[in-house]
Amino acid sequence: MQILTGDEMRRAVTRLAMQAVESCKGTDFVLIGIRTRGVILARRMQREIARLEGVEVPLGILRSEEHTSEL
Repeated sequence: MQILTGDEMRRAVTRLAMQAVESCKGTDFVLIGIRTRGVILARRMQREIARLEGVEVPLGILRSEEHTSEL
């Protein structure tokens, strides 16, 4: 496993954000972050999409502990 530098992480988030936009081109979509670290990533992607595309993508948060009893 390799730890990313700050610049590498920013590039990775930009790539993920652009892949999401390209995959969903022409459709509405939302970003869902799984608590806790997934929310951080989803928010970063949301900001990057807004910066690059000028659109506000809705963000949802999923708390995984709500669903563990269903397993």
